[in-house]
Amino acid sequence: MSSRFFKKVFVALSCFFAACQGSTSDKPSEIEVTSLSISSLGSSIAYTDTKKGDTTLLFIHGWGINRRYWENQVDYFKDKYRVVTIDLPGYGESGNHTRAWGPETYVQDIDSIVDALALKNVILIGHSMSGATVIEAGLKHPGRFIGIVGVDNMKDVDMKATPEMTEQWNQFYQAARSDFKGSIEGGIDALFATSTDSLIKQRVTKDILASDTTMTMDCLEAMDKYPFATKLPLLKQPVYLIESAFIPTDTAAFTKLGVAYVFYDMGNVGHYPMLENSSRFNALLENIVHACGKQ
Repeated sequence: MSSRFFKKVFVALSCFFAACQGSTSDKPSEIEVTSLSISSLGSSIAYTDTKKGDTTLLFIHGWGINRRYWENQVDYFKDKYRVVTIDLPGYGESGNHTRAWGPETYVQDIDSIVDALALKNVILIGHSMSGATVIEAGLKHPGRFIGIVGVDNMKDVDMKATPEMTEQWNQFYQAARSDFKGSIEGGIDALFATSTDSLIKQRVTKDILASDTTMTMDCLEAMDKYPFATKLPLLKQPVYLIESAFIPTDTAAFTKLGVAYVFYDMGNVGHYPMLENSSRFNALLENIVHACGKQ
């Protein structure tokens, strides 16, 4: 999840430490989806690739989950576009070689995928914490990606942490490194709307709690420090946002920072809109793909 989103949805945990439906396409397809891996910075990167299409949709998952969360999108888009999903190192089926965990390193992994697969006309779609990664990728390679899409992240890009907030979160990080399950489990429900299906809740909870503690907390803390307010104004292309409504997005902050953006409202679903209402999510993303193609 993005750092700003994480701060909001885990507010209950902050206070504690301070005080103490997916649809898929029914159309048959002959497009093959291949699962392979490449090497990047000493880690293998597991990925799926539909291989065909002039435009590439490159999906980057969020914190504590994996590329399987995009399966509805692979099925929906594979007949029209090349679709690539990856497990970021440390997650899913990818390797866990010791490295600096954070958006700058993950951009190098994206570079490895784009170069190894010779991807063209790439639209980067980053869920949750990967909002920082797709912004960093766009900054590192101006013009390389025809679209930058954030999925339920960048909720409050101009938020300024108070000293009290910083202290609370330092306490949280320390506690979570000592007792990951005990520190995280109680806050996971804050990721879900009242409409979120129980099976999605179970899946997310299982995957997050199975994360490697050191890696995932180092990753979270690095993402938490990503300076959206100074980075976003440097991006020379619009940011497309697909956002759930159960936690509001401060779009005024983008205007204040002078950042071009296009906002798409998923309605009152939780933090996993690609699963919770995949038909609406896919339709919104298709609008974005068409807009990127016209630039």
